[in-house]
Amino acid sequence: MAQRIRPKKKDKVTIYDVAREAGVAISTVSRVLNNSSDVSEETRQRVLRAIEKLQFRPDRTARTLAQKKTRVLAVAVTSFTTPFHNEILKGVRTAMENVDADLLLSDLGSKYPQQKLLNFLRRGAVDGLLVIGLPADEKLTLELRAFMHPWSWWATITPTSTASTGTTA
Repeated sequence: MAQRIRPKKKDKVTIYDVAREAGVAISTVSRVLNNSSDVSEETRQRVLRAIEKLQFRPDRTARTLAQKKTRVLAVAVTSFTTPFHNEILKGVRTAMENVDADLLLSDLGSKYPQQKLLNFLRRGAVDGLLVIGLPADEKLTLELRAFMHPWSWWATITPTSTASTGTTA
């Protein structure tokens, strides 16, 4: 049987490669990526040219570790099929259009939506949480405070109540 030979994958371009190409320190590349004002325009352009030439794309995991923020808003919904839930999701999408963050949807549609929500939060960190269709009782609020980071916020919205919000800040 003939064995398939795979071509060697090109190594992923890193911030170190960009710094080397631009002739700057990695901290300078980081400042350019984060739109810091303390980089001269000439240096910024040199770094941006290196980024373009090397086709560098920041690594989400590395950025999360360095900044201690995920830039992820989770929206946990009990249903994707009702007009109420769809309108809320459209509003969230519209509100997020100009925000440098990603939207993560979690389906809570089950017999035990509160437990499903807590299991979802155990799998990974998010910077914000919007819960739609699940009333926030005192027990859930306490558990959310335990899971969320100090800069996090959350809100719960149900068709029959006003929004309730919380923060750990």
